[in-house]
Amino acid sequence: MNGKPLLLFDMDGTLIEVKDPSRHGPHVRNAPTYGSIKQRMKDIAAAHGVPRGEVAGLERMAHIWNAARAHADRNGFPEESTAALMAAINKAFMEEERADHALSVLVPGAEEALSSLREAGYDISLVTTASRASV
Repeated sequence: MNGKPLLLFDMDGTLIEVKDPSRHGPHVRNAPTYGSIKQRMKDIAAAHGVPRGEVAGLERMAHIWNAARAHADRNGFPEESTAALMAAINKAFMEEERADHALSVLVPGAEEALSSLREAGYDISLVTTASRASV
């Protein structure tokens, strides 16, 4: 980095908006496909040796992912077993993340504003919960 540092936190709605708001929001989060991906993640964890009780009550995909990984770490899963568990969970997780991010676009003017900041000598870093693949 040679310029002035600038750190942006991208919480939903800061730099992106939803293309079609009718396809996003709490009602979508309760849609059967969303719920089925979470259930699939729980089933994958159980199939790989994570007790169902450790993930059964979790309602966020990130929490299911974290609980499965923590269980593997706490219980000394072999590296290959942990890698297989996480790869299987990641596949389901990424399906939902990509579908969710496919509904998003940059807010009008965001690209121009970021370009202007870069031209003004800022080194821009962005903090987001999105994976590199979805970004």
